[in-house]
Parts: sequence; C-alpha cells; structure tokens
Amino acid sequence: MRHTFILCSALIGIICFSGCFNTDQSRIAAAQVALVAKAQADKAAEDLAKLERDKLAAEQEAKEREKEEAARAEKEQIKTNIESVLQQDAKSQVGADTVVEVVQRMRNIDISGCPDDFRVAYVDHIHAWEAMRDVEKNAIAFRKEANSDGVLIESFVRGMLGDPLGKAKELGAAQTQLQRDYQEARSEIKETFNHVEDLTTQYGANLPK
Repeated sequence: MRHTFILCSALIGIICFSGCFNTDQSRIAAAQVALVAKAQADKAAEDLAKLERDKLAAEQEAKEREKEEAARAEKEQIKTNIESVLQQDAKSQVGADTVVEVVQRMRNIDISGCPDDFRVAYVDHIHAWEAMRDVEKNAIAFRKEANSDGVLIESFVRGMLGDPLGKAKELGAAQTQLQRDYQEARSEIKETFNHVEDLTTQYGANLPK
C-alpha cells in the first residue's frame, strides 16, 4: 500500500512537472512567434515606407523633368519670337518711300511674345526711328520753304531793307540744325539696334542674314 502511494505521488509529480515544462515551452514558443511576427511587420512597414519614398522621388523627378522641358520649350519659343521680330524689322525698310512708312511697319510688329528687356529695347529702337521721322518731316518743310516763291520775295525785300543775306542765314541755320538732328537720330538708331542685337545674342536667337 505504501509503495502504491509513493508510486502515485511520483506519477502526480511527473505530470505536474511535465505540465509546467509544457507551459514554459508554450510561452517560449509564443514569444518566438511574436518576435517573428513583429520582425515581419517591421520589415513590411520598412518596405512600404521605401516604396512610398521611391514613389515620391519618382514623382519629384518627373516634375523636375517636366519643369526642365517646359523651360527648354519656353526658351525655344522666345528665340523663335525674337527671330520673327528681327525678320519683320529687316523687311520694314524694303520698298518704303518714307520714314513714316518704316515707323508704321515697325509699330505693327508683334513683340508680345518676347522678354520684357527685349521689348523695351525694341521700343527704344522705334523711338529712335520716330526721331528720324521728325527729321524727315522738317526736311520736307525746309525744302518747300527754300524752294518757294515766298522765299525769293522775302530775300528781295530784306535786300531792299539792307539785309540781303538775312533769309539765307536763316535757311543756312535751319539746314545746319537739320543736319545735326539727322546725325543724332542716325546715331540713336544705330545705338538702340546694337542693344537689340546684344539681347538677341543673349537669348540665343539668330540675327537675320
């Protein structure tokens, strides 16, 4: 009877020990599973974050390419617009009978597609031609006056009054002023067009041949 009791007690102890051992093993196994699951979740989150970063980088790169392409297209368009203006400008004097006609043709050239500094420079060039237009008008008026019968009569009357060269002096002074105005306008035309040419080169456009 005593041996049976001892045997039963031993069996109960083994069973209890086995149960505790199994519980510890289950806990260890569960902990390992949890660690593996966390590692997998962290790896998945890292992969997802990398995909998101790569996507953002690709989108940013695409935007930069679009921006660069737009800048190149704009630059090419500016060159085309400038070249068109200069080609029309080169034709503005062809077949023109007066400076007035040249100025009108220049005023009709569309410069809206050109950069601000080029537009300002070209308008300054038009103003220089307008100064030459005024010289032309004054020259026409001078020629009419110098060749009119009224000038001859006035010179005769002044001669009778003791000033025979008075009218000639006036005409000479007027002619001198015309020549001075002409030289100034001509110099201004050349100077302003040089500025236009400089800007044309800066924007990579070709000058008309």
